[in-house]
Amino acid sequence: MTAGLSDLGTRADILLVPFEMQRITGARVLWLNKLWLQEKGVDVANKDVIDCIESWVIESFAFAIENSANVSCEGESRVFFADRYGSTYERSPHGGSGRVATVDCFQIKGVGRTPLAGARASLGHSHGCLSMSEAVREAILSEIARVEFPYGATPVIAIIDTGLRYSSPDTSETYEQDATRVLLVRPAIFRLAHLQRAPCFNVGQPSYLGDQVADAERTRRIIHLWLQGGLPEIPPIEQIFCRAAEQAAYGFVHGFFNGGYFSSNIGTSGALLDFGNAHVFNSWSCYRVVPRAPGFGEELRSLYSIIDSISFHAMRYGRINTDGWVSDLYKRALAAYNNRMSIEIENLAERHGLDSGSIRALMKEDRSNIVEMEHGRSVRTTRRNSGYDFITSLLQRDVSQFKYCVPASCVPFGRHFLSRDTLLNELEILENRIKGGADKKTVSSYIETKVEMALR
Repeated sequence: MTAGLSDLGTRADILLVPFEMQRITGARVLWLNKLWLQEKGVDVANKDVIDCIESWVIESFAFAIENSANVSCEGESRVFFADRYGSTYERSPHGGSGRVATVDCFQIKGVGRTPLAGARASLGHSHGCLSMSEAVREAILSEIARVEFPYGATPVIAIIDTGLRYSSPDTSETYEQDATRVLLVRPAIFRLAHLQRAPCFNVGQPSYLGDQVADAERTRRIIHLWLQGGLPEIPPIEQIFCRAAEQAAYGFVHGFFNGGYFSSNIGTSGALLDFGNAHVFNSWSCYRVVPRAPGFGEELRSLYSIIDSISFHAMRYGRINTDGWVSDLYKRALAAYNNRMSIEIENLAERHGLDSGSIRALMKEDRSNIVEMEHGRSVRTTRRNSGYDFITSLLQRDVSQFKYCVPASCVPFGRHFLSRDTLLNELEILENRIKGGADKKTVSSYIETKVEMALR
């Protein structure tokens, strides 16, 4: 079952920071990804096999950090690891995974505040817990992206009900008040952020210098290993960014936004991860879901910034001449994006019996709308009167004769059942059913129905 997975444990001396967790008694498996298991050769029709896998999941992963949402220290203790990584804009307060534990080829999300959670992190990004609502959304959307996107996504393998509850200290996060606390299990992967520094990380002022020395050494060693061909999990840099650009183009055409293209949620294979802030939209407007970050349809801006950052780190820590890297990677990423967007527009047009030029015209019209979002909901829409928009510039030469050919009601999206509002409202009902003692099949049925509807 671990064939083809990255074992971050083999890089423990470079990437991983050990910490102790306690077993959660009474934990149960809420959902298993049977499609992924089947692809790994597991006989998912055999109940005994499934029971065995559920036992393995609980035995291996039902752990959390003591005192994180009432986790007691009475059970078995075991050492796990947090993986170090940085960020593109060098503003993140964290030094890597702030709520994720790594063990061999797998990661557990929602374990509590790890040693790499920064001292200055916001309340909503520092408690270390994971709600059932977020985990279920991530399971649904990552599975759809894994099947549909050109280079896939990191799947959720299992969701574990801890039997515990928590409330986010950020009271504006209404869906995380008195929430069912779960753990999410997924394969461990190398992220682009593993090649970047975390210069704002410290767990407390006295330890800042030590935290930074360790982070710089991690970056230097991983860059050296990568450039010398010692990390087969990380392909050549031009391949990484061409793949990421294709992923972004595919998502834009099909209205699927993973919340922003950051180095921490793009694997070095091109696979996407972390779908807790993902959205499925019904237009091509420029949705801004993260303050001060590029929005939907602006993903290449993010990728260009990541190119700049990783080129800088390769020069500084790899001691190599990166002259020409940046401009060449920009051109390659742009070409890959444009090519994939053209392919997907043609596919979309054929599927819905529309003209591709008409779709481009509607895209161009939608791009004049900038939609600001807070907590997953639209709060403000403005018209773009001037200024550069990447998508519009790509479409400019193709749409003059098609303008307004397609009414807005004909936008070729059929996934309103995956909109964030719909999922949040349905998951609030599901949460109440779980509180009332509903069987775990309720969660499994909900996830599998949504995925089946989307992939139909």
